[in-house]
Amino acid sequence: MSQTLLRSTHNDSPAALAEEWRILLGNVKTAGRSAHQAALILSAERDLAAAQRGGVVLDAAKAHHAAH
Repeated sequence: MSQTLLRSTHNDSPAALAEEWRILLGNVKTAGRSAHQAALILSAERDLAAAQRGGVVLDAAKAHHAAH
């Protein structure tokens, strides 16, 4: 996304610039939604190790009991 913002645009037509901005905005929306989804998933994790393994530990006592 940053490459799009940094490149020179003085030779592009208004229609080409509008299309490029439309694509850029779509990419930014997708990235934002992905980051939001990741934050929701990680905030639901109480145990960082479980988060890294992809598991969800909602209760440490239950997790300890299940492990033994």
